[in-house]
Amino acid sequence: TQFISLNIHSTSLHRTGYLTESDLISRMEQHGIGTDASIPTHINNIIVRNYVTLGQGRTLVPTELGGGVYRVVYRMVFVCSVLSVV
Repeated sequence: TQFISLNIHSTSLHRTGYLTESDLISRMEQHGIGTDASIPTHINNIIVRNYVTLGQGRTLVPTELGGGVYRVVYRMVFVCSVLSVV
């Protein structure tokens, strides 16, 4: 058995602005996520589940819960990618 030590350092990502609903729809379409009929439902779900709030100019502003989910998923993907290299 081989043991691996891994340290994850907290970092902050800085954006000049948040995605708008329109931006998110475009990105979902680019990546084949959802259908024309389901995309509005997906966006409504992330608002209703309190992952984002709808800000000025219909921007999707992450809540504390949404930011926490992002950080957990980001770390899981990072750790899995590091472990798959080993």
